[in-house]
Amino acid sequence: MGHSTGNRQSIRRPRRNFLKLKG
Repeated sequence: MGHSTGNRQSIRRPRRNFLKLKG
């Protein structure tokens, strides 16, 4: 369940931000 909440925040933010966090 914890993972689901974290994933939701990521989806809300722009995909570019997600890539920057990963990269």
